[in-house]
Amino acid sequence: MAGGVVFYLNTENLFGDTLTPTELEKAKIMLLILIANIAITVPGGAFAGICSGYEQFVFPRLLTLIKHIVRTIMIFVILYKGADALGIVILDSVMNLFFIVGTAFYVFKVFESENKIARV
Repeated sequence: MAGGVVFYLNTENLFGDTLTPTELEKAKIMLLILIANIAITVPGGAFAGICSGYEQFVFPRLLTLIKHIVRTIMIFVILYKGADALGIVILDSVMNLFFIVGTAFYVFKVFESENKIARV
């Protein structure tokens, strides 16, 4: 996150000569969304790791397959409706959050019921 914040603070220095002021503001918004996306995706990947550690490979792989199919369809739809790169960044962030929550729910419900993880 620290690297993302440094990059965000230097966006104008890095892209000020090549982007218009409107594009620069949109780039800053996308950077903030992507920084938040990385902040939740990296720790959220631990839940998929827990599934792999307990040799539960089907659920995370199935979610990944569903995620890619839904993402492809949704990108087509939002681009057809006239959205731009910001729409794709928002879509990716929302989908990542949704699938991390789904994997976390699976880990806590399935493994807790099997007494494989301790309560926090």
